[in-house]
Amino acid sequence: MTREALDALREGWDLEAKEAQGRHGLGAVPRSFWETYSAMANTAGGRILLGVGEGKDHTLEVIGIGDPQKVLGDLWSTLEDRKKVSANILSRRDVRIEQVGTKAIVVVDVPRAPRGSRPIYINDDLWSGTFVRHHEGDFHAERDRIRRMVADTESDSRDVVILRGYTAADLDQDSLSAYRNVFSARKPNHPWLEHDQDTFLRQLGAVRRDRETGEEGLTLAGLLMFGAGQALREARPHFILDYQERGLDAGAIEWVDRVMPDGTWSGNLYDFVRKVIPRLFADLKVPFELDGGIQRRDETHVHEALREALVNALIHADYDTTTPTLVIKRPDGFEFRNPGTPRLSIEAIRAGGVSDCRNRTLQTMFALVGMGETAGSGFSRIQRAWREQSWRTPGLRVDMERETTTLALSTESLLPPRIVDRLRSTLGEAFTGQDETGRLILVTAAAEGAIDHARICELSSAHGRDITLKLQDLMRKGLLYASGRMRQKTYSLPETGHALQGRLPFGEGEGSPPSDASSQVFDHTSSAVSEILAACRGRFQTTTEIAAAVRRSAATVRRYLPRLVAQGLLDRMYPDRPRHPGQAYRTVEEGR
Repeated sequence: MTREALDALREGWDLEAKEAQGRHGLGAVPRSFWETYSAMANTAGGRILLGVGEGKDHTLEVIGIGDPQKVLGDLWSTLEDRKKVSANILSRRDVRIEQVGTKAIVVVDVPRAPRGSRPIYINDDLWSGTFVRHHEGDFHAERDRIRRMVADTESDSRDVVILRGYTAADLDQDSLSAYRNVFSARKPNHPWLEHDQDTFLRQLGAVRRDRETGEEGLTLAGLLMFGAGQALREARPHFILDYQERGLDAGAIEWVDRVMPDGTWSGNLYDFVRKVIPRLFADLKVPFELDGGIQRRDETHVHEALREALVNALIHADYDTTTPTLVIKRPDGFEFRNPGTPRLSIEAIRAGGVSDCRNRTLQTMFALVGMGETAGSGFSRIQRAWREQSWRTPGLRVDMERETTTLALSTESLLPPRIVDRLRSTLGEAFTGQDETGRLILVTAAAEGAIDHARICELSSAHGRDITLKLQDLMRKGLLYASGRMRQKTYSLPETGHALQGRLPFGEGEGSPPSDASSQVFDHTSSAVSEILAACRGRFQTTTEIAAAVRRSAATVRRYLPRLVAQGLLDRMYPDRPRHPGQAYRTVEEGR
């Protein structure tokens, strides 16, 4: 393995380098390895290098392992010791010895643990031995997060739990009647329609009797789907459904239409869907289709995809967290964010054919009225619809630190002509001389504000290694700059390129790479402060959430946050720990 190949091990991975020299300098599995193993397994996986050090400038230094076979033997032996580690999720192909020059190192690829094995913990201690990854560091998992991992492990469906003290009287009758009417229209001969309301609710799974204990009552699924506002607030105080329609030129997060619980409607899932779907479909610029070449179809694959995206966000959400479910509509696309990380890997979701829904009763309830797929084909349908329109590939992002999943559906072309023309006119040969992958990277960075290695892999058929080399080449030429490290590394055009979309770019000249070619593209404004403050008004927001709200890179947002805190405009959630992995910000007037 060459030094260049060693550096390439970083790309697309959360990487941890450990010197692992041991007492006699021949190599040993360090104690810290097991904390990292637990953290990576419980988060998004990662790669551990034994026999490699890391300098303050994050460069890798090969130290080598004197006796790598002994290290491997100790590693496999400890993995089978249940007093040390709760489960072994490594296979032989995950661990290998590599030669870098004359020195040997050990490479361990840690996958994300399967749902049935999480949490992975060490030292036979669930509460103190469970770790998660934050910003390439290992941290003890908070107890609430551990409980959620255990709940996902112990229950195939989280929404079947019986809520003590809640009955069918806590349901919104208008919601239930509306649902039953649609059910009847779609399935007029269904035998469930012959039953009274109580039996119908039992058939749906909204009411359940535990055969072991005899306990009977309203299920979480029943309350979430049809619950009345007061009952929902009492059972799940942090349960919030939020739909926002935003304009491109109306400011960062100013909305032109909004749906959220305000006392005028129930606030339950079914009513939310009934209110939001017509709004998602309104002004949808998609040509109608002919069914059989004769009859006009009122809905297209795009309509189906948006309905699928909305329902997916609701049935896969983790309603034990404090994060709201958020749906955003913009003139250039849609975003669906739900609390909770997916039970399947992103690769498995994209491949389709497998379903592992967190709330299967809700999934069935929606499917019975024609909403949502149960065969693992939902994301494939969304991809098909977007591909048919030649729109940008749907982006699926998981934030392991905030435990959220976001589906971004842009209605922009993969190579928007206005962005291509602007890059061509301002960068000239620096742009037109690029190969297909280079042009795709630059245009995507301009269109989306910030990209990462995984996003380009979604869009391009190029090999991951070739994408890595192209990103490095664009950085050397000053056409891109990077922020973050390893798996969190993102790439942006100088000042993020939003001027190319006719939007207000961030920046006041600070932090831009000294590139004559790239500096021609961007103007500078002072809109950044007002947009960040707007994003933080009303609730604590992380840097990632602020960046998503204002549609700029996290690197750009980070340049402003310390100054806004110092000026008394923003409060930190953790004022005594500025670098806390869960740090978030809120405007001062909201906190008083």
